Amino acid sequence: LCVSALNLYKERLRNMPIALNLNFLLLFLLSSGCGTIFTSGASHVTTSAIDKRTYLDQWEDSILGKKLRLELMNAKDIRSNTISVIVFLKKAYLTGIVRNNEEAYQIFKICNKFGITDSDVISNLVVDETSFGRQSADALITTKIKTAYLADKELSTINIHVATVNGMAVLVGLVDTKEQWKRAKKIAINVGAKKVKNYILLVQKK
Repeated sequence: LCVSALNLYKERLRNMPIALNLNFLLLFLLSSGCGTIFTSGASHVTTSAIDKRTYLDQWEDSILGKKLRLELMNAKDIRSNTISVIVFLKKAYLTGIVRNNEEAYQIFKICNKFGITDSDVISNLVVDETSFGRQSADALITTKIKTAYLADKELSTINIHVATVNGMAVLVGLVDTKEQWKRAKKIAINVGAKKVKNYILLVQKK
């Protein structure tokens, strides 16, 4: 699918100035479902399923998310490898382990620096010195949830972000129906999550 999309992109936008070309390339790939699969922080996984945000919202969230992750990586007093950052509709969903409240405070300050107010920071940061074994278990839960979503006929085409910390799954995304919302939570519990924070939103019908 991604190869076909790129070929079509080259045919349509061959004569476009390069600055515009790069912007349109990202939006074109997003609209074609050509996202990437990645893991980071507190076991966060995103797939290339269809994203129900507008292309502009996807673009802005992606740029802001990258800026936040880079700032966290460069902060000497923050263990960014234990924290998942999901930016969705201009809200920052933070999931993971911090050593103390001061570290959590510094993370909030970084969000503020990029224009995200405290009310738009949804924090599931846990003060704990989690062992490697616990983080590995969280990663396994995240993988199981995403695998189950991909195998489910109702959810396989919907892009749902998943992060896990201390056995608690955090779900972020957009779905069309309340039944899909409930199903996403139920599946997460069925495959091993001890608890679920479900921040999935319903698409507003026009």
